[in-house]
This record gives sequence, C-alpha cells and structure tokens, in this order.
Amino acid sequence: MKQITIYTDGSSKGNPGPGGWAALIFEGRKKVGQVFGNEGSTTNNRMEMLAIVKALAWVTENFKEVPPVTVRSDSNLIIKTMTSGWKRKKNLDLWEELSKLTLPLTIEWQWVKGHSTNRYNNICDRIAQEQADLAASKPQVKFAERPGKFFCEKCKEETDGILSQKSPGSPIRVDCTHCGKYIKFASKTKENLKKAKENKPSLF
Repeated sequence: MKQITIYTDGSSKGNPGPGGWAALIFEGRKKVGQVFGNEGSTTNNRMEMLAIVKALAWVTENFKEVPPVTVRSDSNLIIKTMTSGWKRKKNLDLWEELSKLTLPLTIEWQWVKGHSTNRYNNICDRIAQEQADLAASKPQVKFAERPGKFFCEKCKEETDGILSQKSPGSPIRVDCTHCGKYIKFASKTKENLKKAKENKPSLF
C-alpha cells in the first residue's frame, strides 16, 4: 500500500490579518490533490492548522481505505502538540476538528524547516502567500459597522453570530449561535469588546 504525504503551510498578513493556507497531497511520488483558501481576518497559527485540517478532510473523502499518512509542516506548535503533548490553548475549534480527522488514521508528524530547501513546502508557502494577498485585496469591512448574517460551515445555516473572547487580550471571535463554531475574527472596537465580555449576539 502506498503512503500519503501531505505538505502544508499557512500565512497571515498581520496577527490577526488577511491570511491564506495551502496543502499538496501525494500518493507515493504522484501528486493527487491540492487544496487552498483564505480568510479576511485570521492568524498564522489558524492558517497552518486549517491547511492540515482541509488536507486530511480531502484524503478522508477521496480514499476508501486511507493508507498511512505523513504530514509535513513547518509549524513547530502543531508538530509538538501532536507528538509531544503540548497543551492546546487557542484555536480549540480547529483542534477538535483535527482530533476527529486523525482518530481513525495512522499519521506520522514531521517538522520541516520553513523557507528553506524543501520544494513542496516552498510551493505551499507561495500559494498561501498568494491567498493571503488575495484576501488582503478584498474590501475589509469592520464587523460592528454592517448588518447581516454569517454562514456556518458546520451547521450549513445562516447565523447572526455571537461575540466571544477567550481571555483578555485575545482576538474577538464571531461564533455560530447554533453550534458555537468559530466563523471569523471581529475588530477590537469598544462596542465589540463590551459585547464579547457579555457574550451577546453581534448585531452588526
């Protein structure tokens, strides 16, 4: 049985800021898949994680029987968390998704040096940067300044969104009012900070 190798990378222009992610998927030496995307307001760690989540989801969907998988990432945080038991402090929604995806799989986690000699990591980095630039080029509207609903990928439903903040100084999140899944980050305005402390609906 051939092995699956996944190369991933993520990038953000600011922390939080516009970000992008990308992953290349190989079966043996043959490239069989490529996934990428972007978000308007995110962090580098979220993009690194999302690249792995999306790649593993692609593998699960496209292989009836998934062979052993090797994930290669330049994120020391992710590799150490998966191999050395580092505590999961932020992005708990993505850690939960990652746990569900990895549970039935046999995965080897390998750290690769970023911006170095690994060809496929460099390709992922380039695509992630391009996606971040694409996100940055889109008009950015502060959440508190516009009305409207959001779409939850988990529920597949529209939601008004509810503001939350995990700890003082951390980004303000817009979460789904139905399932609590993270949707986007919100601007740190006084109004949003107040609503996040009270855990009130966003009412943008």
